[in-house]
Amino acid sequence: MMKQIQSFQVRKTYVARVRGRFPEGKLTCDDPLTVVSHKTGQRRVADEPDELPTEGEPSSAAAAEGAQGKVKTATTVFERFRYDEESDTSLVWCVPETGRTHQIRVHLQSLGHPIPNDPLYAGREKGDEGAKEEGECAECHQRGVFADPREDEMCIWLHAYSYECVGHWLYKTELPSWAA
Repeated sequence: MMKQIQSFQVRKTYVARVRGRFPEGKLTCDDPLTVVSHKTGQRRVADEPDELPTEGEPSSAAAAEGAQGKVKTATTVFERFRYDEESDTSLVWCVPETGRTHQIRVHLQSLGHPIPNDPLYAGREKGDEGAKEEGECAECHQRGVFADPREDEMCIWLHAYSYECVGHWLYKTELPSWAA
């Protein structure tokens, strides 16, 4: 099994609860990612012209900002399977084709449908207890960095639903209570 995982033969499927009405049908996001902060693990979409993916080399913008991140390709396929009008949230299948840290969370944010209770990528609404204005990180000087999560924010609406090596094995769980 370890060899199959290391050779990318395993298809991983996650379920996420996201803000808003996610588009119907399959949607592929292939926005490249770069590191905002190695300390927090926070990533963002690399959208500057000089941040185009150059696998294995640091981006010039990251170098200029003092970060040591590299721009890396990332692809995730999404598909909505339920929308709840009352909460204005959608349940979405997420299938990462690459395995970057926080890839699903960053891609959902970039599509305008973040996981509502994700303290790193959804932010807090103004007026929420403990909310801080977006600002500049004192350590890495990046803008748009959010406050550290509270204890009740340590579990987000993103769940590993299944891992499969087609024709060999399948591990699958029940949907979590927030997705049932």
